[in-house]
Amino acid sequence: RGGAGNAEPVRSRSPRRGRVFLVALLVLAGCAGPAGQIDLREDGPHRVQVARDVTLERPGRARPLELRIAWPDAAGSFPVVVFSHGGGSSKDMYDRLADHWAAAGYVVVLPTHLDSAVYGFDMRATSVPAMLEIIETRRRDLSFIIDSLGPLQQQVPGLAGHVDDERLVVAGHSLGGATALTVSGLVIEDPRSGERYGYLDGRFDALLLITEPGNSPVLPAEPWRAARVPVFVATGSKDYSGQWQGPPKARLYDFTTGFEPPAGVPHHYLFIEGMDHYIGGLICRTDKGPPDPEALRLVSAGSTAFLDAYTKGDRRAQALLRGTTLGERGTLSLR
Repeated sequence: RGGAGNAEPVRSRSPRRGRVFLVALLVLAGCAGPAGQIDLREDGPHRVQVARDVTLERPGRARPLELRIAWPDAAGSFPVVVFSHGGGSSKDMYDRLADHWAAAGYVVVLPTHLDSAVYGFDMRATSVPAMLEIIETRRRDLSFIIDSLGPLQQQVPGLAGHVDDERLVVAGHSLGGATALTVSGLVIEDPRSGERYGYLDGRFDALLLITEPGNSPVLPAEPWRAARVPVFVATGSKDYSGQWQGPPKARLYDFTTGFEPPAGVPHHYLFIEGMDHYIGGLICRTDKGPPDPEALRLVSAGSTAFLDAYTKGDRRAQALLRGTTLGERGTLSLR
């Protein structure tokens, strides 16, 4: 397994890419049967246990790191998914996804980052320097959780023995997806100095993105191609944050100019017709609607197949990920 979570970032210089990326993060923040081919059940085989008010003291952090943890009520140890929420959201706004994965056999850890609205943070008033600090704090939150899996098992009743710290997935929604990317190989830049930062926590085995981080006119095109691990992206025809609405796939800059993505890294792309950035208010923001439970089922099913393929070696899931349809709205392809 690769480098530790507290490794120092690799630094170099480049004139433009990170400035585009940083502005884009501000925009993003507005936070199986034979027919279907992938099991579209809403629940996995396990009962789920949940600890909602877990805290960790991370050195240098302004306040304790608050966590929600869900895991299977079953014997054995399970792969870990660390999930970063969208801008202004919190650990408690993704229970439908987290509990689905837990029921399917995963330990799911969701932190509340310091930019959460529950702490009174207003993303709309954020400056570029403050945004850089947010990115750094979020990244350190994710790696610190992995550093703390041992103590967490002793702290949370019933969790001990259920955590497999050798099978790790980093995941996120919206700004949380961009956060997950920063520990998966993506390089960002400080627009004030031109300094580039490459944050790579080599302990993660896969990257799971709920909504497309590139669905903004100022975000790098397909930034998930920079990841050093297998990637799953779930997006839809209406996948734009509350701070940006269409047109689809519009771009101001080409992030890939002069950029060579890693060779041989698989990218699995689930596109759902009609799905929006918040799945109709079922994740991140309850003020969005109407609810879209069908899209949520497709995202849950496709993402679980991805997790099964890359953490459990499930050959059937691996085959399905090469290309299939999910219901009448979803298309899962290999890019």
